[in-house]
Amino acid sequence: KAVDEKLVEVGKIYNKSRFEIIKDILIPQLYPYFISAARSGLALIWKIVLVVELLGRSNGVGFKINEFFSMFDTTSILAYTLVFVLIIMSIEWFLVKPCEKRLTEWRL
Repeated sequence: KAVDEKLVEVGKIYNKSRFEIIKDILIPQLYPYFISAARSGLALIWKIVLVVELLGRSNGVGFKINEFFSMFDTTSILAYTLVFVLIIMSIEWFLVKPCEKRLTEWRL
């Protein structure tokens, strides 16, 4: 639904192959949706990792947070949480954002 059919028609008028239409017209129009899915996936995956480590692992960030929680060590809980959030935000700032900017600059 998000694909501009007029651009596909222009590709056909210029006798582009099906592969070229997909590569040069369709995929670039879908980049914002790919980036959005990457952000959603990143937000979901870190929660899943923490819960799995919290419940079923004997090591990892989730396990350590649970261990500190059972010892009422609030400082360590906050330290682990802050470091983990900074790592996730770094992935967003230094990987996803630059990719989004580079992939969608044609829209400006």
